[in-house]
Amino acid sequence: MEIEVLSLDAGSRPSALTQLKSFRSEFGKLKQDFERAMLFSGTPEDMEAGIFSPTDRLLNDYEGLDASGQRLDRTQRMALEAEEIGANVLGDLRRQREQIQRASRVLHETDNDLDHKWPLTE
Repeated sequence: MEIEVLSLDAGSRPSALTQLKSFRSEFGKLKQDFERAMLFSGTPEDMEAGIFSPTDRLLNDYEGLDASGQRLDRTQRMALEAEEIGANVLGDLRRQREQIQRASRVLHETDNDLDHKWPLTE
């Protein structure tokens, strides 16, 4: 726009420059007003959702915080359940290991007894 004003003839250039300065000044004021409104009205997402008042924003934030707390509670319950299941599995594995070790001992003892009672002679 500035280049177009500078390319005008000398007679119409001063009024066009004045108008350009006026447009720039108004644009600066509007930009400043917009930034101030954004600062005091919240995020663009809040504006899109129609949340303008501080009370509405506070209520919206509280609801989000409450939902996050509920998700954390569910996650904690799931973690405790998984921990309990893991402890049960480890207990079962320990018992099975003990059974296998006992069976192995009995097998070795039986094998030794058989070797002593009925030695294989060739």
